[in-house]
Amino acid sequence: TCDSETYVTHAKADPMLSPRMPIACADYYAPGSIDKKNPYISPIFGDFKDLPRTLILVGGQEILLDDSRIVGVHAATAGVNIEVDIWPSMFHDWWLFGSLIPESKQCLLKVADWIKSGE
Repeated sequence: TCDSETYVTHAKADPMLSPRMPIACADYYAPGSIDKKNPYISPIFGDFKDLPRTLILVGGQEILLDDSRIVGVHAATAGVNIEVDIWPSMFHDWWLFGSLIPESKQCLLKVADWIKSGE
């Protein structure tokens, strides 16, 4: 639905994802006549029961921050073993930048450790 608070409050802080991009994509994915609160369209409104162990990595400066937090709360409430890891000064998809920013490598090492800890 693209209506979480950080779509507005982080609009200028996230260089990778403008608020218009997910709105446009949502309209391509589910045209205006379709209820975007349908959990089959937007899982944030769905049932999180029985999901596997989950890790969400989100930048503290990205517009999807509140959506990530909301999913984390819903999943935890449903009994999912979930970790929402917020990287305070990061933007959307920061981990794709490889050696260009130190946080990319740190994030990928975190993911590797998280995977290993679940074995």
